[in-house]
Amino acid sequence: MFNRNNSPFQTTNTVPTISLSTATSGGHLADSTHFYYQVSGINGWGTETAPSAEVTLMTGAGGGNLNTITITWSAVPGAVGYNVYGRATSGAEQFIATTAGTSFLDDGTISPSGLPSSGAGAKNIYNNPFTYASAFHWTQLNFVNGVADAMATGMLTRVRRIFDPSGTNLLSELRRTTSSDWVWEQWFEHSVAFNDTAGGPLKISFTGGSDTTTSNLASPSIAVIGQGGILVVSNTSPTNITGLSDYYDGQIVTLLFTNGNSTLVHSGTFQLAGAVNLSPTSGATVTMMFHGADWRELGRSLPTITYPVQDLAKTTAAVSVTSGAASVDISTGATVWTLQPTTNITSWSFPTLPDSGTYAEFTIIFQQNGTTAKTVVSPATSGHTAGSAWSPSAVLGSYQSLGIRLWHSGTVELFPSAVMV
Repeated sequence: MFNRNNSPFQTTNTVPTISLSTATSGGHLADSTHFYYQVSGINGWGTETAPSAEVTLMTGAGGGNLNTITITWSAVPGAVGYNVYGRATSGAEQFIATTAGTSFLDDGTISPSGLPSSGAGAKNIYNNPFTYASAFHWTQLNFVNGVADAMATGMLTRVRRIFDPSGTNLLSELRRTTSSDWVWEQWFEHSVAFNDTAGGPLKISFTGGSDTTTSNLASPSIAVIGQGGILVVSNTSPTNITGLSDYYDGQIVTLLFTNGNSTLVHSGTFQLAGAVNLSPTSGATVTMMFHGADWRELGRSLPTITYPVQDLAKTTAAVSVTSGAASVDISTGATVWTLQPTTNITSWSFPTLPDSGTYAEFTIIFQQNGTTAKTVVSPATSGHTAGSAWSPSAVLGSYQSLGIRLWHSGTVELFPSAVMV
């Protein structure tokens, strides 16, 4: 009996009861050989019962190895079809055919392939892609170019794929992942995330999941990580990471670093904040999203920034100016800097940079000279100013607030406010 009240995947324990009969002509089964069979029921949702009890029958000694075996079974309420499993090894029945009736003639012309829904073992679906006729049969899934250990030890994932009648276009797929104490089912309709080329890599599209890379690759795979999943980066030697492979558009992944061996390289593939490389420390995280042709940083965790102990009451300091060279030293702990130039400012320097992978933010309050307007070059790195390139107002005595973000690499971003007069 099948139950559709809560889920298309629920069934009760009703299974077919089967019987066997044999004939010594018309087929290709060997003489004097025991053959073993099981049958399971399928409802209109594609849900499959557990297989029936195993039954066996020995073929006759006709002398020509021309035997057939007819399998007959009781109907299962709600079933629209049945999967037949069998052949010559007890306890190791494999899928032979799907049929709508309650009997099947096995003449030996079909090579069994694939395990019953409660079986064990492995089978690569890309070596034996399913057709519509066998779409409701379960098989174990080997992840990522046939690498069977891509999932955690003790986990078993099986897949049921449904194609259109041509057997070419994938309509939907159900995955069932199990460990010793839980079952996780995932259903995909008209998925574009699958690579259906025989032998090709599988790109998985599901929520959550995690994987660990220790392979020191420039572009580690995230094929077993879904939306919002985690890639634990534990490279064993210094490694530049320039991208991620086996992804899909719109995928969001968080990288969790367990050591300082990895550097994310800002490039055409990795768009990192501040447009600079990042060398995360142990415990740091970086969240990336893929869209179009590149990965874009959404956020990162930042280690605590430690500076020499200063008087906490001292939060304001004056920009140091020597011969037209302005200098801001964040090691003083000041968060607000004042600049009232008495000469033209021709350069900027920042003697102390933040720790690796971090940035510091502070404000420079600029007041134009009250007697003669002074020129001041922008403190920003070229191309890193919000809005158009900055230059000071020539209005005597005017004020302007300059928000500064100083990156560990020395890149300076500038966020100027409106001018006050």
